[in-house]
Amino acid sequence: MSKEAANLVEVTIVNHVSAEIDCVAETVWSFVQEQYGKGHKFRSLGYSISALSAHPSAYLGGYEMISNPPGEDNRICRITEFDPENMTMSIRADYLSPAANGMIVYATYRVRKVGTQVRLDIDSHTAANIASVENGDGEAVFADTMKTITEQFYKAMRTYLDEAKRQLKSS
Repeated sequence: MSKEAANLVEVTIVNHVSAEIDCVAETVWSFVQEQYGKGHKFRSLGYSISALSAHPSAYLGGYEMISNPPGEDNRICRITEFDPENMTMSIRADYLSPAANGMIVYATYRVRKVGTQVRLDIDSHTAANIASVENGDGEAVFADTMKTITEQFYKAMRTYLDEAKRQLKSS
């Protein structure tokens, strides 16, 4: 950790979301591969997506995503697990923008048949550097900050999942 980052605390934030989707499992699995594995979801949000096909650490696939305007939210996303038989894919996203403070997100997407429905699970583990508070209430303030950040990440994942469900339902 650099000297200017000395007041940052490395934390792990874990979130799990899932949704039952009235759709064929293979359709949901294809959706996950396209939207997250190839970055189409982010392209639809205005990001520039470039494949990492020649990058050795992206041997299962991956892409670089650059925000518009560039520099605000740039990431390298690598597929770290790809199991079509079990309809499971994991991705590591390295956040490159200075404001991200070296954040890394590991996300796993699983499609499961549950009775007549399909279940899409997303599990996320985020390694982040969060600013600490140096005063008498530092621990309590930091705990509140972490609770707020965890809830924000959960809401963002829930929004992603709800949007996926809407898109799949309309297809």
